[in-house]
Amino acid sequence: MKTKKILWASLCAAVSMQVYAYDFEKENIYYNILSEEPPTATVTFGDNLYSGSVVIPTTIENAGITYTVTDIGEKAFQNCVDLTDITFPENMTGLGSNAFDGCTGLTSIKIPAGVENIGSSAFKKCGNLTTVELGTGVRKIGANAFQECALLNSINLPNEMTEIGSAAFQRCTVLSGITLPDSLSLLGNNAFEGCKALTSITIPSNVETIGNNAFIYCSLLNTAIISEGVKVIGASAFCQCKVLSDLTLPSTLTQISNYAFSGCKPLTELTIPENVTTIGSNAFEYCSGVVKMEVLATTPPEITANSFKSVPTDIPVYVPQGCLDLYKANEFWNVFINLQEAGDSPTTGITELTVWTDNIEVSGREIILNISDDAAKAGTQVYNMNGQCIYRTNEKRFTLSQPGAYIIKNGNESAKVAVK
Repeated sequence: MKTKKILWASLCAAVSMQVYAYDFEKENIYYNILSEEPPTATVTFGDNLYSGSVVIPTTIENAGITYTVTDIGEKAFQNCVDLTDITFPENMTGLGSNAFDGCTGLTSIKIPAGVENIGSSAFKKCGNLTTVELGTGVRKIGANAFQECALLNSINLPNEMTEIGSAAFQRCTVLSGITLPDSLSLLGNNAFEGCKALTSITIPSNVETIGNNAFIYCSLLNTAIISEGVKVIGASAFCQCKVLSDLTLPSTLTQISNYAFSGCKPLTELTIPENVTTIGSNAFEYCSGVVKMEVLATTPPEITANSFKSVPTDIPVYVPQGCLDLYKANEFWNVFINLQEAGDSPTTGITELTVWTDNIEVSGREIILNISDDAAKAGTQVYNMNGQCIYRTNEKRFTLSQPGAYIIKNGNESAKVAVK
C-alpha cells in the first residue's frame, strides 16, 4: 500500500511539473523552444499569471542563442484576467487554441499579417474586448474563437479569408455589422448565433452550405441576401430572426433544412427557386405574414405536413405552367387551396362591378355568401386590387387571412368589399 501511495504522489508531481513546464523565462515571459535550427520560440504559460501590459519581443536571447519568437502557444494567457494589453511581434505566425481564453481585461487586439489561423477558443469569453484588427494573412477563424465576446462591436475580415469555424462569433451580442469576404467557403454551425445587433448579412457565392444555427436568434436581422452558389441552408440557420423581412434565395439552392426560417413572421412573399428539391420540417413554421408564394420547381419539392405550419393556406401559390396537377396531387402541397399556374389572368370576365350587398355579408375577415347551393358549387373567386386571384372556394362561408380591399366574384355577379 505504501508503495502505491509513493507512486501516486510521484505521478501527481510529474503531472504538475508538466502543466507548468517551460524551457526558459525572460523578463516575466515564459518560452518554449520550437526549433534549434533555425532558433525559434513560442510564448507559453508559467508559474505566474500574466498581468498588465505585455509586449512580446521579436527575438529573445537565452544561453547565448537568439530565438525568433513566432508563436503564442496553447493556453499561454488563459484566464489572465488582469492582462490589459498585449503587443505581438510583427513576425508572429501562430496563435494557439485558448491562447487568451477568459482574458476579461483585454479591450482591443491587433493580429499581425503573418498569422494565418486564429486558434479555436483563442479569445473566448474576453468579455470586454471591443475591437479586433485581423492581419491581412488570416485565412481561418477557429471554432469558438470569439465566442461570448459580448462587447465586440468591430472586426474586419480579410479579403482572402476562407473559413469561419463553428460558434466563432456566438453570442457577440453588440456586433452590429460584418462583411463576409467573397473568398469565404466555410460558414460553420452556430457561427453568429445570438448576434442580436446584427441587422443584415450577405452570404458569398463560395459558401455552398450555411451551417446549422448559423444566424439563429439574430433578433434584429432584417435582410439576408444569399448569393448564387449557395446550395444548402442548414437546420435552424435563420430560426427566430423575428424581424427578417427581406430574403433573397439563389437559383442554385437545392435544400432548405428543418426550421431554417422558423419564426420569421415579417416575411410576406416567398420565392422558392427552381432547383430546390427538399424543404424540411418546420422550415417556414410560424411565417404567418406570408401573403404570396411562387414555387419555380417543375417537380414539387419534398415537404412535410409542417414545412409551412401557420402559413395561411388560402394564399395564392403560383407554380410553373403545366405543373398545377402535380402540385394538386401532392398530399402536402395540396393543403394550399389556392394553387395557380404562373401567368394566369384571373381577372378575365370582370368588366363591371355589380352592387351585390343583398347577397354578401362581411364580419371581420369572414365572408358570408347568401347564394344557392348550385351557385356555391360553381365556385367563388377572390381578387386583390392588383387583379390577382388570391382565393378560390366552393363554400358559402370563408375567412380571408389578411385585411384589405377585395373583389368577390360568383358567376356573373361581383362586389367590392373591405375586410378589417
